[in-house]
Amino acid sequence: MRRLFPFTLIIVAISLAFMLTACEKKGPAEKAGEKIDKAVEDTKENINNAIDETKEAAEKAKKKAEDAVNY
Repeated sequence: MRRLFPFTLIIVAISLAFMLTACEKKGPAEKAGEKIDKAVEDTKENINNAIDETKEAAEKAKKKAEDAVNY
């Protein structure tokens, strides 16, 4: 039993090395997931920009309407 321990330890170490090496490469699913994440973030940013622009336009329209009424 004691003779198997160093051998088992070596096998475990080699297996871990292979697993770590395999983790570094991105597969097609992971690449696709990253593209989807980026698209979602870009969409959120574009929506937030559109909301801000709409608020600004509404404020300008409100001011013009108030000025027209108070004229």
